[in-house]
Amino acid sequence: MRPNKIKQMWRDGKWVTLGWLSVPHGFTAEVMARQGFDALCVDLQHGLSELRDVWPMLQACSPRMLTSDVACMTAGARRQLDGLKAATA
Repeated sequence: MRPNKIKQMWRDGKWVTLGWLSVPHGFTAEVMARQGFDALCVDLQHGLSELRDVWPMLQACSPRMLTSDVACMTAGARRQLDGLKAATA
């Protein structure tokens, strides 16, 4: 598992920039991953994304070594996403 860049930056007293992904497509995630953010969040709670959209979006972020997170509504969906995130780490 790769180190959590956000936690390390906080330990070092640095600011963290976070991009918010609400458009459900791997291409938009890849474009955002190249914009210089420290982390990206896939928004399943407020955006248009669904669980099936998360995998390609996390794959698009992974080569850029970004820390990624997913905002979702239910604990069950969160457990499923933890498995997806582990697979892309």
